[in-house]
Amino acid sequence: MRHWSPDTLAVRGGLARSTFDETSEGLFLTSGYVYSSAQEAEAARPEVAKPLGAAEAAIRSKQYEQAQVQIGKAEAVKGRSAYENFLIEQTAGVLAQAKGDVDEALKDFKELLSSSRLPAAEKPRMEQTIAGLLFQKQD
Repeated sequence: MRHWSPDTLAVRGGLARSTFDETSEGLFLTSGYVYSSAQEAEAARPEVAKPLGAAEAAIRSKQYEQAQVQIGKAEAVKGRSAYENFLIEQTAGVLAQAKGDVDEALKDFKELLSSSRLPAAEKPRMEQTIAGLLFQKQD
């Protein structure tokens, strides 16, 4: 048996072949960073996040027209990501509920519930909100 130098072994070490007659070493390109949720992996761009933050503040202070203007600014941003659209829909649903627009809130919240972006832990709360809105609509 030949005694190869470490450098030669590093180059020739991949010569052992399996029964599949491959022509090179397999590459395992599976490393990467894993996030705990899609929301953590994505972030809204400032041109979307800033007006949505302003809309939330306006909703808290019952300035619903101003909130709608801010949501419109976020909606006007070109090339929005799916996550940004999710955040816009969520804010629009909160606004509709705050204004007492049950039909619009139901539409928005049902869309959020069917979204893959809604964390599983939030689904029961969203279902309760929808159930409450449906009960309100009965009156």
